[in-house]
Amino acid sequence: MMSRNAPLDAHYSVEQAQRSLRERFKNADIPTYELDARILTGFVLGLDEVGLITQATRRVTEQENKILEKTCLARLEGKPVSRILGLKEFYSLPFQISPATLDPRPDSECLVESAIIIAEKLAKLERQPLQVLDLGTGSGCLLVAFVHACRQRGIQIKGLGVDISKTALRQARINAAINGLENSVNFRQSDWFENVSGKFDIIISNPPYIASREIEDLTPEVRLHDPPAALDGGSDGLDAYKHIISAMTAFIKPGGSVLFEIGSNQAALVTDIVRQSISTHQQVTISYVSDLAGLDRVVQLGFDGNN
Repeated sequence: MMSRNAPLDAHYSVEQAQRSLRERFKNADIPTYELDARILTGFVLGLDEVGLITQATRRVTEQENKILEKTCLARLEGKPVSRILGLKEFYSLPFQISPATLDPRPDSECLVESAIIIAEKLAKLERQPLQVLDLGTGSGCLLVAFVHACRQRGIQIKGLGVDISKTALRQARINAAINGLENSVNFRQSDWFENVSGKFDIIISNPPYIASREIEDLTPEVRLHDPPAALDGGSDGLDAYKHIISAMTAFIKPGGSVLFEIGSNQAALVTDIVRQSISTHQQVTISYVSDLAGLDRVVQLGFDGNN
């Protein structure tokens, strides 16, 4: 059996090259070894799934072999496939990612789904065009996916994504353009609400929520490749929630909603922050949305229409 560091044979066929990567990833205990081998082989050789089959006997060139080996070693060293590709699919849309942006997770799609339901209800009240704000937009995946889905449903909507990182904002603008939304979303550098004005129908955010002391316990794929600023939520993981919740009422329209992605054990903690921050005369409905594993992943705040 081939060791994890055994280099690819320069005379391999496409099929043999893919099999070699698969075995090396399997020996390295990579759970998605088969999928990763197929994706990375196709990526390097410029072949889709059909091409991997129809050109299975084609010989890999020396240059392709060198790139395959470099790619394979990067994966064996713990670099996520999406980081190697520089691309990640989220909500069935393509997103470029960079070292300045978080790698989009499937669990975050439940926030998009929840926001769509709210947007559909608001649209029936003839509040269009809806105004949505994404705090800490990063790659722009939440905002772009949400606005794209609304437009598919005929909902008029304008989005604003803010982030403290200029590099992340540059990536978010690229992703908006890739998905045809450059005229529907804007991006602005801002430390949360600092450079934001006006009121919004929907505010969404996936802020940093990992406690500082827990960063070192994250998997290498996350700890070594996601930007620390997008992970570190302070000593208790709640710094961003405290900041956002204390200021959000000045930016939400009557009848609007705020949706946060949270850590799997933070629903009660974030709810306590909301209850401590909201004045007694404000009527706010608090609900929760579960992720694919059945864990609370989104805290949803619905503000009364008379606020």
